Amino acid sequence: MKYTRATNYALHSILFLSRNSSRRNIGVQELAENQF
Repeated sequence: MKYTRATNYALHSILFLSRNSSRRNIGVQELAENQF
């Protein structure tokens, strides 16, 4: 199954947030750095 680039980024972000579910805030820059 092929996803659009935006969907791929969204899925990566959701997985990153779920793995780092501590109570600290995660900024946009940190999300962008961890896309791949």
